[in-house]
Amino acid sequence: MLITQNNSGFAAAASTGKGPNLGGLLVAFVVFLTSITSVVLGIVAAYGIVNAILNVFAYQSRERLQRSPVLVPSQTGAS
Repeated sequence: MLITQNNSGFAAAASTGKGPNLGGLLVAFVVFLTSITSVVLGIVAAYGIVNAILNVFAYQSRERLQRSPVLVPSQTGAS
């Protein structure tokens, strides 16, 4: 690539034609990798949040079950 300065004072890049331009392929790869990473992180975060919520409510449910009185057959009849 050849960098030149045009009349307005801005630098302009001119392709010299010596090889394929891989800039577009690099941009496509970066966009693809970013999108896949975002989807994977979203799935992992949602999985973690759901597990945390289930663990919090499961603890409360177990606590309630252990405190409830249970009658055994020997206690139901009058002595």
